[in-house]
Amino acid sequence: MSVRACAPSSNDIDWAAFATAAERTGFDTLVIAVSPGFDPLTAAALIMPRTHRIRLAPEVGVDRGEPFTVARGLAALDHLSKGRLTWCVGAITDAARAREFVEVTRRLWQSWQADAISFDKADAVFSDPAKVARINHQGTAFQVRGPLNTPRPPQGRIPLMVDAGSPLADLADIVIGRDGATVERRALGDLR
Repeated sequence: MSVRACAPSSNDIDWAAFATAAERTGFDTLVIAVSPGFDPLTAAALIMPRTHRIRLAPEVGVDRGEPFTVARGLAALDHLSKGRLTWCVGAITDAARAREFVEVTRRLWQSWQADAISFDKADAVFSDPAKVARINHQGTAFQVRGPLNTPRPPQGRIPLMVDAGSPLADLADIVIGRDGATVERRALGDLR
């Protein structure tokens, strides 16, 4: 089984055609890398409705930005893809910040219990407030109260993909080998 198709980072590519061809060929994951002026999350949103099986792995860095914004964006895309999203983290310059970023993002996803959404039309209630909690994170790089303002992703916790040698390899669910092809899959099972 082919594990990873890495899409060229360009605004000049027909992303939908590239993704459907990768899916037809048997790839199970499409990595969408970062490049100047290009947003992998937008490309993933474009590809999702045109694919059915392939996992989409937009590269979302942890060197800048905030965990809350990343957690919300990835959770929304996981909902849109019906649980086919993987979070690809590229190059890291500050390992301590990166670890805290990932840990806070995961805690934000867990701020909603799996059964928090009630859709009670009669009482006009979307979710059970007792099943949505603050995380109250006070760390070195981030102070995040939470909870996330997007329901828990369908996967519970979106799988994390890194390259071998990454300081996040011990937190990752998928580690890509130095040759770019070898993959170590940790027990993805039920990440909820």
